[in-house]
Amino acid sequence: MNAGEKSTPWTFDRRMFAVAGLVVAGLFGYHLYQFWEYSVDDAFITLRYARNVVHGYGLVYNPGGPRVEGYSNPLLLLFQCIVMFCGGDALLWTKGLGAAAGYAMLAGSVAIAFDLLRWADEKAARLSRVVAAAGAFAIGDSAPLATGCVSGLETSLFAALATWGTWGLLRVLQRERERVATIVGGVCVGLSTWTRPEGILLAAAVAGLAVLIAGLRRRPMGGAVIVAAISLGLWLALEAFRLVVFGDFQPNTYYAKMCGEAFPRLVGGARYLQAWTVGGCGYLLLIPAAVGGLLALPAMRVPALSLLAIALLFLGIAAYEGGDWIPWFRFITPALGVLGGAASVGLGLVAARLAGRRSWGFSLIATVVFCILAHVAVRADFVRAIGEVQTRVLGWYDGHRALGQWLGAWRMMRGGELRVALADIGMVGWYSGAHVEDFYGLVDRDWARESFRTKGKARYPTRHLLLEKKPEVIVLIATERPHRGKLRIPWRPDRDVFHDPEFARRYRHRTVFVHKDFPRDGYYLHVFLRRDVYDEAPPVEPPIPRATAGW
Repeated sequence: MNAGEKSTPWTFDRRMFAVAGLVVAGLFGYHLYQFWEYSVDDAFITLRYARNVVHGYGLVYNPGGPRVEGYSNPLLLLFQCIVMFCGGDALLWTKGLGAAAGYAMLAGSVAIAFDLLRWADEKAARLSRVVAAAGAFAIGDSAPLATGCVSGLETSLFAALATWGTWGLLRVLQRERERVATIVGGVCVGLSTWTRPEGILLAAAVAGLAVLIAGLRRRPMGGAVIVAAISLGLWLALEAFRLVVFGDFQPNTYYAKMCGEAFPRLVGGARYLQAWTVGGCGYLLLIPAAVGGLLALPAMRVPALSLLAIALLFLGIAAYEGGDWIPWFRFITPALGVLGGAASVGLGLVAARLAGRRSWGFSLIATVVFCILAHVAVRADFVRAIGEVQTRVLGWYDGHRALGQWLGAWRMMRGGELRVALADIGMVGWYSGAHVEDFYGLVDRDWARESFRTKGKARYPTRHLLLEKKPEVIVLIATERPHRGKLRIPWRPDRDVFHDPEFARRYRHRTVFVHKDFPRDGYYLHVFLRRDVYDEAPPVEPPIPRATAGW
């Protein structure tokens, strides 16, 4: 701006939007720093697959074992293979990718808000751009996205693809000849099917909306159809790969994790949503603003309702899957980009209707007030998130990583051969490099399908494990004091193994690896060794933290 030139709402608008963007980016970066050391056990399953691919063993969890798709994120696996092939630290780069995807999701939320406000009406078009960053602030200031970015999982990558895919569909519904939006929307939705199994539901929703809207408008929606065609084409390519490599259309994790009865799972999913909305996360503030903003767009009812349908789709998926054990609502994260953009629209429309030509100034005040309220609302839950993540960092790492390192040292002493049976296979499998027998069936095709077929009522095939597979090590999880007289095992596979008479005859307790304060009464990994190899195991000594030798 030249000297002496008066400041206009437009120049003020650009400056304030730049300031708002820097605030959101800095705040989100600070939260990433707070949670950076947090990694989820499941992340190490995909890392082990990638390591086996790079080392020439193929797409297998156990070198020399059968091909089983025990991961849920082919796109992330491909990324990790490339990083490992180039000699990089795959976990570090995965966290970096997750952080970048988190920023991309925030940008996508702002882009959705821009487009909706620009096409809403004449008053809304004059709004200050700073209002478009309000929803992004609410998302970036909460725990779900930040923890998902650094967990080592595909959470934020899937959320970013879903957000930008939704943006592409929105643009195409408004402007048929949006070539860039058509390509971006189709590719992002298609790649989301490569990132999470739920991606196919997003692709199906996009295809269904394209057909529905074309019917309602009684004219072909060429751009929307192309978005649907690209996304479904990428999904079909993935399915063809699965069929050729694994002989199945679904990842094995689907059968392992969806083996329970429907009603208890839906009850768990409802509780998951309830904890997210009223548990202190501040989303009781976000949701009404989003729904109100979308429903207040009479000239854009079709795209607005389409966005609302996609957001509800992700919330419905979370309920259908029964929630999740991983902290801080990773199944909710894909809906946040759409909800954040829609909340900005709701805030902007209120400002436009109340403030007239000076709406840019009123929208600035409304945005600041909204962000302050959102910040206050999420504080209690954010403090709890930090506490739980820190507990899991200390507790899980002290237990599973230490156990994996001890088993890895023993495996090297044995010349590289060691078989271990346990439930949580991520860190132990990664650090030990041992052959793993999986109690939960993530990498065990037969057991996963048997559990799925019987709706989780099948008993674990303990005799097959004890008499035929004969692992040198069996790890059982208990939540009482670390001695056998009070060993309480709530998990069915662990319990079936523990109570089998052959187990007591063939295995002897060696040591306990203890999680710190997870859960409150402790989380004990009881290590049992086959009696014929008991004396050859190395001693368990410091500096392995919180591990107690002997019985």
